[in-house]
Formats: sequence, structure tokens, C-alpha cells
Amino acid sequence: GQRCHEPDVTVMRDWQCVCYAPSVGDAVGEPAACVLDECEVAGCHTCENSLCDRLGQRCVDANTDVASRWDWVCQCISPQKGSAAAAAAACELDECAETSSRCTTCAFDACSKRQQDCTDPDPPPAGVRDWGCSCR
Repeated sequence: GQRCHEPDVTVMRDWQCVCYAPSVGDAVGEPAACVLDECEVAGCHTCENSLCDRLGQRCVDANTDVASRWDWVCQCISPQKGSAAAAAAACELDECAETSSRCTTCAFDACSKRQQDCTDPDPPPAGVRDWGCSCR
């Protein structure tokens, strides 16, 4: 919802509308387009950006309609993979599949340079730096 008021009754089209919290938005001379990004709004009881941030994950709310609640998603930050709706994501990293320079524990390049296969028996977060190279 929103609250509208007329600041000066002698001036035409100067009425203002402001969205009720936790939604945001305002407009002059027309209804406000209210949005609710559950990842951005402070004090929103359905919002969990702090949960995602605390775990080193990214919070994404693809549907910012004010009626859309509990649809935010925690996404793992690359090179980790994974996401979860309205909850913390279980992030995984296959140290052998990753060739990104951001992956400090990845072994793909080390093994492939020696023409060997890389195996990661226990993907992170449970097992880090437990990969191995084997002859082809």
C-alpha cells in the first residue's frame, strides 16, 4: 500500500504518494510504483540479506512485487556453485572442474599440464585441497 497527501491545495498535480515500509517508492502527481526487494530493505521481517552475506553468499530477489514474499535466493559466489530459496545455499566446489584464477585450491591446470587426470574425492566445503592427479 501507499499513503498519498496533498501538500498545497492551491497547486495542481503536486500530490505525493509514498509506499508503506518495508516497500519503497514514491511519486508526485501519480500513484507510486512500490517495490519490495527482500535483499535490500532494512527491517523487512521476510528479508534475509544478512543471512546470505554472513555466509559469503549473494542474496537475489528476482520478483520485487510487494505481494511477493519469501522468494529471495541465496546464491554461492563463483567459483562455488549452488543456491537455495529462502535459505542458505549449500555451496560446492569441484576443485578439478574449476579453472578459474579465483579458485586458490583448484588442481585442474596442475594435472592437465602433466597430462594427468584430476580427481576430487570430497568436494568442498567438506574437503579442500584433497584432490589428486593420476596417470591416464
